[in-house]
Amino acid sequence: MDKFGLIDRNGVPVNPGEEYDYPYPWAELGSLNTEITTPAADGRDRTTIAALVEAGSVLELTPPNAVGTGPQDQPSQPNGAISYEFRFRSTGDADGEYVVDMLAAAAPLATEHYTRKARLTGTQGTQAATVGYFHDAIAESEEAWFDSADRAIPITARENYIGSYIFNVSGLLSLILAPITIPAGAILYIDYRRFS
Repeated sequence: MDKFGLIDRNGVPVNPGEEYDYPYPWAELGSLNTEITTPAADGRDRTTIAALVEAGSVLELTPPNAVGTGPQDQPSQPNGAISYEFRFRSTGDADGEYVVDMLAAAAPLATEHYTRKARLTGTQGTQAATVGYFHDAIAESEEAWFDSADRAIPITARENYIGSYIFNVSGLLSLILAPITIPAGAILYIDYRRFS
């Protein structure tokens, strides 16, 4: 329990005046419309990545209790076992492929460096979203989780339903999504929600 002695049904401390929805709702992390190359080895430091975030060239997700500039969420659970789910939407043609590199760092410090945890490839389906169309598949490649069977699960839906990608933050404090391939004229939207 926290200092107020209140917890929600998942054991997460709740402060008076704050409401936490369960299940956790979807939120838009942001949109991307310009490809970049994966930052070179000398450009994976926090200062360089922060400049890309500020310019809107990449998206950042900062898990709970991290000190950073990304979206803040609910307080972390005991032992830090927090998972997130991503889903993609885009405005291009059906079956178009969008490639995003997921970079991660263990601390939001200027001296911290990022490493690639996975490359995600989303395929646009035909189920309409509020903006764009949902991706019915998000495939993972070049993954580098400690134990991929436990850390990340790509969910491929049936054709033209909604695919997603679920992963455990594994103690990481800054996640960056860098657009590697975006079809000309299209916009990629990334939604996220706390999964556990």
